[in-house]
Formats: sequence, C-alpha cells, structure tokens
Amino acid sequence: MLASLARSVPRFDDTSCSMTAADCSPGPSSNPLSPCIGICRLDARGYCIGCLRTGEEIARWRAMPDDERLRYMRDVLPTRKSP
Repeated sequence: MLASLARSVPRFDDTSCSMTAADCSPGPSSNPLSPCIGICRLDARGYCIGCLRTGEEIARWRAMPDDERLRYMRDVLPTRKSP
C-alpha cells in the first residue's frame, strides 16, 4: 500500500522548496498554525504538493499574524486543490 502511494505522488525535483526544518516541521513549535505535512516540493503550478502554499507564502509564514495564517488555511489553500 505504501509503495503504491509513493509512486502516485508526483516529484518535481527541479522545483524543490528550500525550507528550513522549522518551516516544514508539522510538530509543535512557537507558531503551531501551519498546514505543512512535511512533503515539501513545488508542483508545476508553483504550489507545495504537501501544503499548497507558494514559495513566497512559505517564506512569509512565520512572520504572518495568526489571523492571516488562519485565513489562508481556511479560505485560500482549499481552493488550490488539484482539479
């Protein structure tokens, strides 16, 4: 099952995110509001395949106030799911 799942996840190694462990860590942190699930690669549209954020959004995430992060997680990111 796990092997078939791994094969179905597209890999775009030439557009990999350059994030620190703190940016993509799904565990507890000082900024726990994060959609990151630890699958950190950008797809052909420029969205992370794990959390659907753009590279710019990932870079700004730690500086965003909680209300803006919540807005992204509730309103913006769900609209980016693959058609």
